[in-house]
Amino acid sequence: MKPIRIIIVDDHAMVREGLRTMLRHQETLQIVDEAETGANGIEAVGKHRPDVVLLDIRLPDMSGLEVCRKIHDQFPEVNPVMLTVYEDEHYVFEALRAGARGYLLKKVSDDELTLALRSVCAGEVIVDPSLAGQMALRTAQAGASSGLAVRLTEREHEVLVAMGEGMANNAIARHLHISEETVKTHVKAVLRKLGASDRTQAVSLALRAGIIR
Repeated sequence: MKPIRIIIVDDHAMVREGLRTMLRHQETLQIVDEAETGANGIEAVGKHRPDVVLLDIRLPDMSGLEVCRKIHDQFPEVNPVMLTVYEDEHYVFEALRAGARGYLLKKVSDDELTLALRSVCAGEVIVDPSLAGQMALRTAQAGASSGLAVRLTEREHEVLVAMGEGMANNAIARHLHISEETVKTHVKAVLRKLGASDRTQAVSLALRAGIIR
């Protein structure tokens, strides 16, 4: 079986050493590089094209969320996974919007981490179980209490998904093979139906209500 190739981006040497120790006996996992900064992490990804990047949220030069977004845009075949101490649903939503395929806490066990990385490479999106339960409950409550059982057309839903991936109007137009003016019309309709004041709020509401993932 071909090993899953991993890059670690974390400014704490002890964390990187801990991950090396945790994963070195896993024959199906291979750490190919490490970086202390976001810029160096992006450079390493371009050099090695790994299967997974383990990213901390707080980095000395830029946010790990920004790094995640850049990796997602430049290397869409790479799977960014946030590995952090922040048990914050807001960060989870922002990470998923930035293109992360997973959000794990640093207290994860070696078996849990190994399983999560394999699942991510198999196409799944993984959120730490301690957060996933809370989010599922809030999503259900949000959908029930906010009246977000909205009726979007198929095209509006496609536009909303693209918005969730951080695409600008011109990028959405190219992606869906429609005009930019048509995209603007759909965006306005999505905002109106969700009762959102801007794109960020629309995506946040849709994520919380389970309209998009």
